[in-house]
Amino acid sequence: MIDAFSPQATRARSADWVELQVASGRRRLTRAELLGSQDILEEDGGEPDEVDEFDAEMGFDFGGTDPEITDAASEALADRVYEELLFRQRALGELYPFQVVAQFNSWHLTRRPSAGRREALAHMCYLTCLLMTAARSELLKDHLGDDLKREMADAFQAVAYINAAELVGGRAYWMGWPRPDSRQMLDAVKDLVTVSGLGVAVEKRPPGVNEYVKDGGIDIVAWRSFLDGRPPGLVLLGQVASGANWEAKPINGNKRRYDPFFTRGQSSQSIHALFIPRVGHDTISEDTTYAFDESAINAAYNLEGDMGLIIDRLRLTELSAAHASASRYETGEFGRCARMALRWFSKALKVAQE
Repeated sequence: MIDAFSPQATRARSADWVELQVASGRRRLTRAELLGSQDILEEDGGEPDEVDEFDAEMGFDFGGTDPEITDAASEALADRVYEELLFRQRALGELYPFQVVAQFNSWHLTRRPSAGRREALAHMCYLTCLLMTAARSELLKDHLGDDLKREMADAFQAVAYINAAELVGGRAYWMGWPRPDSRQMLDAVKDLVTVSGLGVAVEKRPPGVNEYVKDGGIDIVAWRSFLDGRPPGLVLLGQVASGANWEAKPINGNKRRYDPFFTRGQSSQSIHALFIPRVGHDTISEDTTYAFDESAINAAYNLEGDMGLIIDRLRLTELSAAHASASRYETGEFGRCARMALRWFSKALKVAQE
């Protein structure tokens, strides 16, 4: 079951609701149906009723919501959602799992078929991240059991991990706890140094570091080495945040807990990144002084200082399409992570369809 979104929700979260309706099985969702969902929510706080699609698009009123008489706030909301959906479609093109179709003075959202493996991988990545975002928002969080919520963290770690190597054009290492092989932190760092050929690990646990330390706050390490075999290589340190408090997880502080495990770091100029399943402007509200794009762009620059490069749902979808032509993981490793994410997706989708 998908709950209604609040009239005060940001345009990103409102657009997520529209996408979820279509992803969970509806053939399409129209602008009039979006308006109707808000009218009914304002009247009695209940769940929105179904509006006949043909009548809604033609402007007929047989007991449903007439878009011509909805209030100005709802009309403005529908326009913002349309702009957001168009932004996502233009950014991703055929990698976007939906189609925004404009007709006369209206529009509707429907599913986009996958033309091949490249699009299929991208669509699955996007839809998985969409459900993960809903799982931590008012749309689904009250309907997912505790087990499914716990499984989501590992599932999103898997999504981020199998896309991280594409960022640097090299390879990636799963550092976050729990690790697939259950290695302790020091053993994992030594293994990372061996497979990457970059840096020098300490021989024993650094003084003052808890012997039960899990990952030093770093979830993913990705790197690109060069043919000359000389350091430094291109190194990315990533943190994964599937929850709603992602803006409270700056990577800079975590790096100070990770560095003591090296006598010589892999790179003194590593790239920092934060992987999130939501869109990067998820929390940005409308501003009467500035255009939305101006606010979103400025906020992104401000976040970079603490969070590093934000790899959100749109960017993860773009990266996932590259696996169709040049996978940077062994088949077994990629398959294991893909199955972990797919299992979670299948369970969460069933909840949304109830």
